[in-house]
This record gives sequence, C-alpha cells and structure tokens, in this order.
Amino acid sequence: MNWFYELGGERKGPVGVQDLASLVRAGTISDSNLVWREGLAGWQPLSAMRGEILAAAGGDTAVLVATGLSTLVNLAISSGYEIFMIGSRGQTLGKMAMSLKVVRADGSALGYGLAAGRYFSSILSAIILMIGYLMALWDPEKRALHDRICETRVIKTK
Repeated sequence: MNWFYELGGERKGPVGVQDLASLVRAGTISDSNLVWREGLAGWQPLSAMRGEILAAAGGDTAVLVATGLSTLVNLAISSGYEIFMIGSRGQTLGKMAMSLKVVRADGSALGYGLAAGRYFSSILSAIILMIGYLMALWDPEKRALHDRICETRVIKTK
C-alpha cells in the first residue's frame, strides 16, 4: 500500500509502508506531520496512524516487548495486591476505609484460591462493558457478577 506524507509544508510520496516506517523511526517525520493512504477520508496526523504504520511494517519489536512486559508487570502487581489482601484479610485498603469486607456465603474468609478466582472473575465483569459490576444495582443481594461466580458477599463491617 502506498503512503503519502507531508514534510516542511510539501506533500511527498508515494512511498511503501516500510519506507514510511523508516522515516518515522529515524525521526524524519514526527507525530505532527500529516500522512495519507487510499481509504482514509483525509490527511491524518502521524500520531493517529503510527500504530497502523509500524504494525504493517512488521512492528517495532522493542515497543511490543516493552508493552507486553508492562502489561504483565501491571497484572502481577494488581492481582498480587488484590489476592493477598482479600485472601488474608478479606479487605483491600479501599474496602477497609469504607468498612467493607468480602466473605463467603457462610461468613467465613475466602482464602487465596477463592480470592484469585474472584480477582480474575472481576476482569470478566469489566470486559463485558462493566455490566458485571452494574448487576449489583438490580441484584436483590447487591452482588456483582464476580461475586455470583465465586459465591462471595461484600458486607459492612461496622
């Protein structure tokens, strides 16, 4: 696919996606420069098309690796915090501040296994456009989807 780009007020091209990606990586064109290809309604800033251009050119391996590692670190920290706090105390710091606690249906503590299940079920609650969380609004027991999946309850402690 041929691309056109604007540089110094002058429109240039056509160039292939590999050549355009090389110009991006070299810093010859920046995010404020305009680019266009067939199928676009009009000229777009490079910042809006950067991902498409780099992906079509084979991606920038370092960026992909860094993004993947960042995602994994974020998942490890957030899941570790939630699983540890809910599994050991039944409360995160926010739940402590709000005097809330997560318990099983019989009122007993969750443990780490069920806390992990509840954490990953909460991701499902979020993925479906937060409907899993909104369920608590109309549920007679005020339980979200992840609470239903894991048979847990959020109770007031005071």
